[in-house]
Amino acid sequence: MSRAAARRRARAGFFLRRVIRGGLGFAVSGAVVVLLWRGWFPDIRLPGAELAHAAAAAVLTAMLAVKIAGRVRTSERRRTPGREAASDVEVGRLLLTVVYVLLAISGGAGSPVYPLVYAIVSFLVTFHRLAVGLPLAAAAIGFEAVLSFSRVAPPSATATFP
Repeated sequence: MSRAAARRRARAGFFLRRVIRGGLGFAVSGAVVVLLWRGWFPDIRLPGAELAHAAAAAVLTAMLAVKIAGRVRTSERRRTPGREAASDVEVGRLLLTVVYVLLAISGGAGSPVYPLVYAIVSFLVTFHRLAVGLPLAAAAIGFEAVLSFSRVAPPSATATFP
């Protein structure tokens, strides 16, 4: 194999690893949104919670911890503004996903920890620039829609969405 082919292969491998690392948080968050929509995370006060539900929540929490650690570890000088914004949106979306899973397992829209949503969204929107805060605010509205209109949502949840 020639040197040029080896360099191209190494670059392709680097690019693939970078894409996977950059998109893994979005993929996990998207998968959890689908599970929330299907009502897969039951209220823990009701019978029917299984080990698989706890494992999925643990994977989500571990992904959030890994992404936060990676975000803190990387110096600001090594990031372009676009990559920094994408990383902030990814971490923020994972944080919102964790909060909405917590809401789902503690009673949905009527959960006693629902005010946590206000705290998280106000933190995310206040401490990030507009290019990051706007997609995160839209994601929070999307999570509200999923929580209000999912298959297992009570009729009263759909009335409170607007």
